Amino acid sequence: MKIIVKEKIGEKMRKNEERYLYYFPEGLIGLENLKEFYFLVRTEELPFYWMVSKNENFSFFVVSPFIICPNYIAEIPDEEINFLEIKDEKEIVLSVIVNRKEFTANLIAPIVLNQNKNIGKQVIIANYKDYSVNFPINYAYIIQENK
Repeated sequence: MKIIVKEKIGEKMRKNEERYLYYFPEGLIGLENLKEFYFLVRTEELPFYWMVSKNENFSFFVVSPFIICPNYIAEIPDEEINFLEIKDEKEIVLSVIVNRKEFTANLIAPIVLNQNKNIGKQVIIANYKDYSVNFPINYAYIIQENK
């Protein structure tokens, strides 16, 4: 059951001033020791939000890939769907890490969350050749689309 995510789902992450704790059994790519992250949503920073390590002084700026790349399609491999215990695509929240210095995003390895089980994993999508780790973010487009 390969799930192909191609639309914005998982509205749980859009509430005001909320924190959600997610467990990453394998950590992140290159940061395997970081296992627990809060997702911190601040109204004034939407559509961006923070992914903050619970036990380390480490954080990422993240955003929904569908906000910066409306035609984004994430083909999530079956083994990742099974690992995250996902039974329905409505359980999925996708985020991508933003490089704030270059204002780019990694569309090849999104953060995939099961919002019902509060577990997550950074996944290399099956269709990674269609995207970039340095996808340029067009801030003017984001402002226009989120009015």
